[in-house]
Amino acid sequence: MQLERSVTTDLPQAVVFHYLAGFHRVIEWDPSVTRAEKRTRGTVTTGTEFEVDVQFLGQTSTLVYQVLEHQPPTRLVLQGKADAYTVTDTIQFETLPTGKTRLTYGLQVDYAPGYEKFAAVLAPLVRSNVDTAIAVLERTLNYQPQPVKQYPRWRDKLVLPGMLEFTRRGYVRGKQHWAGCCSIWRARISSLPALPRAWVVRRRWRWRTWAQTSSRWRGTATRRRICSRQCGITAGAKSACCWAT
Repeated sequence: MQLERSVTTDLPQAVVFHYLAGFHRVIEWDPSVTRAEKRTRGTVTTGTEFEVDVQFLGQTSTLVYQVLEHQPPTRLVLQGKADAYTVTDTIQFETLPTGKTRLTYGLQVDYAPGYEKFAAVLAPLVRSNVDTAIAVLERTLNYQPQPVKQYPRWRDKLVLPGMLEFTRRGYVRGKQHWAGCCSIWRARISSLPALPRAWVVRRRWRWRTWAQTSSRWRGTATRRRICSRQCGITAGAKSACCWAT
């Protein structure tokens, strides 16, 4: 099974390549991914490995991705292997005459012996997952945060529905509202100066002076508020924002 999708963004080609080459960031734009880690130390290059957990049809499978080709900033090929299938991601990058960057994302799924008979049945579901992931990737690269609906309070009142939001199912549901754009702006945010030594804030109608707080904590707090304004998320929310990674 082969699929191919295209995404256009105003970001420079080198920036887009660097963002996607760090494949552990796939958790920021693929709603089906529940965990993504970089297994190999150092910078990303040919042979670098990533471990990704993907939820599909209520089941979680672990894929070990390896970078097969790393040609910055034009071509990136990764291959992920699971027990029942192998996925090959081929990503091409090019700069358009308008100055924009277009990436062409190719996906090939090869099933293990004995699973080929399910290929035709799973094809529409795989295609739907890929379309959703590419749509979120395009929104991420073009800084288009998804509107967040108000949380229904009746879930907390009934207790059990509210408790489900703290399970893996609730985690996957919450990912649909992430704005995974801060990783692109990490350099800008991390370059912000730390707050002054005597920083006074008002919290819950009382004043508190953070004179003894380390500069590292103050810098983190600053990045949290900046990310919350740029990404449209709550400052204390655990999300794909750069301060949380």
